[in-house]
Formats: sequence, structure tokens, C-alpha cells
Amino acid sequence: MLPFLLAGCVFVLPEERSAHRCEVGIAGPESGDADDDGIADCLDVEECDGLDNDGDAAVDEGLYPDEDGDGYGDETAVGPCYIGWVPSPGDCDDTDARVNAGATVELCDGKNSRCAADWTEDIDVVTLYARDPDTAEPGEPTDLSLEFLDGAAITLNDGDLLNVCPARSGSYDVTIVTATNAKSVSINGVLTDNLCDAATVDQLPTLSGAGGETAVTLVGSARGTRVDIDCLGITGGGVLGLVGGGLLVGPGVTATVSRSAIWGNSGAWFGGVWNQGSVTLDSVVIIDNLVQDAADTDGAGGIRSEGGGTLEMLGGTLSGNESPYSGGGANILEGSASFYGTTFGGEEGGNRAEYRGGALAVGAAANVTLNGVRVVGNGVEYEMGGAVWTAGTLNCQTDDDGVGEIVSNTATDGVGGVYFAGGVLRVNGCDLSGNDGADLYMEPLGTALAPPGACFVCVEVGCEEVPC
Repeated sequence: MLPFLLAGCVFVLPEERSAHRCEVGIAGPESGDADDDGIADCLDVEECDGLDNDGDAAVDEGLYPDEDGDGYGDETAVGPCYIGWVPSPGDCDDTDARVNAGATVELCDGKNSRCAADWTEDIDVVTLYARDPDTAEPGEPTDLSLEFLDGAAITLNDGDLLNVCPARSGSYDVTIVTATNAKSVSINGVLTDNLCDAATVDQLPTLSGAGGETAVTLVGSARGTRVDIDCLGITGGGVLGLVGGGLLVGPGVTATVSRSAIWGNSGAWFGGVWNQGSVTLDSVVIIDNLVQDAADTDGAGGIRSEGGGTLEMLGGTLSGNESPYSGGGANILEGSASFYGTTFGGEEGGNRAEYRGGALAVGAAANVTLNGVRVVGNGVEYEMGGAVWTAGTLNCQTDDDGVGEIVSNTATDGVGGVYFAGGVLRVNGCDLSGNDGADLYMEPLGTALAPPGACFVCVEVGCEEVPC
């Protein structure tokens, strides 16, 4: 009786199997009958066909399903074989063709890429996927682990996807720059089992500028550049006398940074982030960054934004950042900036500036919105706004849960709350209370004022209560 096929499966009646034997000793890579005696020659390996292909008196043995087509099968599978099963075991993830026992290089993918018995997580592994010119998608992986461990300067080109796994030493002492012709680049920190949301700052895959001018520099192309950064730590950027800092977003760049930490950077002009393009910071902590040059009155410890750019911060924290002049937490010189549910200071420690805007400074050409924001425990050494100094347009409003406050900020000699130097101040429900010296100081009038109500508007000639 011949075997028959049904829905891709091979069925052979048990009593018929012993009759289907190949000719032992005349094995070859392909089925046939080399000596023309009517008995099929043996194959080098078994196939799933209901026959004894390799002459060992067993039928369809030693075969494993290969769902991803990489030539390696899942040895944990049980049951009758199907067409397409393979004789090579060692696939610990049969949904990914890049994961199998035959892989020679570990990939930064949060998986056991080589199916090694002693694997626990990807450490000291960095993988680059360059753009495939035929498909415009990320192509075959390139191992950059040695370059990162050796402290190289890395340039990312158009379409590059860079995966960075944690370093055994805590960080990679590298600087990264996007090429001027790059239109789209992604940099991803990768943790085993994708546990980024639960990771602490010191668990993130981290790039350290190691005293370089800037740890990560995003350069815009003439047609615009899109950069996505996720689950990454950026630290160690900047030396005195150079631009310095952690992350520079240049003109023409649209960047999204999510689930990341920018900490421990310093420089002459900015500490954490310098935005000249458009940037969204989603669930990002910016902590313990420093501006070193007091001569640059526009410097900012945490975030410096200018050049008509836009900035949006969703959640996250600005704490422990310092500036020797203005904007310890953030200095928005030009353009628009919106903060939603962000904490300036708080339990993690306040931001500080010597002269103005311990948490936030708003320039005359800037428009800033604080929605559901907590500004708590920040300070200045001298007089102008331990919490906020503003000469532009500032809107402070509560969110749907009623959160929004500027409280308990300090000034060694002056105004701990909001220092109004001009422009427009709109307050819609924000709690403005409990700050050193005064909660609100009107420089055009030369006097401190009590907030006239829960909702009010201030211009240079004074403040007036408005309906909430």
C-alpha cells in the first residue's frame, strides 16, 4: 500500500512501514536506485514521508518542526511529523529565523540568539541593522559590540536601526552622531523580556559621552530627519569650554525620546537636552545635569529650547539639574513648549539656578504651557523666581484630576514663586502658594502681589481674576 497525503500530512499504515526500507550501504544525497535493483537507495538524512529513508529500520525519526524556515527545528515538539520538518534540532525560538543553534553571533534582541545553554541576558552586545536598499527596511545585522566596547565615535546613516543592550561596565563610552543625509534613524535600548517600563535608571542600556563634546548629536538633513530613541540612558557628555551636554536636537530634526533617562551630563551651553528642532520627551527623566559656564546666561541645566523649535514633555521628571544663571530645570528661550504631568523637583530633589528660574525660565519669544504639572522644591540663590521666571507667555492649568501646583519653592534672597518680568501669565486653577518671599512678584510694578484668585491673568499693568 502506498502512503497517501492529506492536508500536507503523510500517513502510513503501521503494518506497511516495515516494507518501505531503503538499500543500506548505497546512501546518497538524493533518492534513487543507483544499482537498478528496484530498491531505493538510502538518503543521508530522514525525511517525513512514511519511509525509512536512512536505512536504520526506523521511520520518520529525528525530525523537528521548522516554522521559521531557518533549517533548525524545535526539539520540544511531539507527535507525528509533517512535510517540512527538518533533522537539525536547536531552535529555541521557532518564530524567528535569526535565532537558532547555528547562529555565530549573539544579537542585541533580548533573546537567546544562539540558543546557548548558559545564556541569561544580552550583555556587551550592540547590533546595527542598516537599511536594505532594495526594500528600504532594516537589513541583515552587523555586530558593533567591539566598536562600542572600544569607545568609538559612531555615525548613523539613513535608515539605520541601532539596538543597544546593557554594558557589563554600566555604559558604553561612545559618542553618536546622525549623518547629514539621514532622514530616518532609530536607537533602541533592549532589555531581556522588554522590561524597560519597570527598569531603573542604572538598568538602562547607557551611552556615555565620556567627556566628549555631546553624547548624542542629531543632525538634520535638508529634507528633515526623523529620529526615535527608546529605553536608553544618556550620560557623561560634555567638558568645560565645549558645547557639551547629553542630547543635541539640531534644526530640521523631529525626535521622539521615550522611556529614557538623561543624567549626569554637563557642558558650557547646556546640560541635559538642547533642542533646536522638534522633540517629544515621553516618560523621560532628566536628572543631575549641569551647565558649567556662568557667562552663558541662556544656558540650562535640564532642557534648553530655542530657534523656534517645539518641545513636548509627557510625564517624566526634571530634578537635580543646575544652572549658574538661568533655568535650572528648563530654559525655553524661543518657540513653544508644553509639559503634561511633568514634575519639576519633587521628591527626587529640586532644580537650582543662581539668578532666575530655578525650575523654569521662559524667554520673551516663548510660549509655555504647564498642564497638570508639579513645581515643588526648586530654588534660586538670589531673587528672581525659585520656581519660575517668565518674560514670555506662560499658561499654568490643572489637569482633569485637579493636579497643578507651584509650591514650596525657595529663594535665598528674593522670590521663591513666580517672578513675572513681562509678557502674559495665565493661571487656571494651579495652586500658587507656600513659596519663599512671595508667590508672585510683578517686576513691571516693582511689587509682590497675592494671586487674585484660583484663575487669573497678569500683564505688565497688573493682574485680574477671571472665570475658571
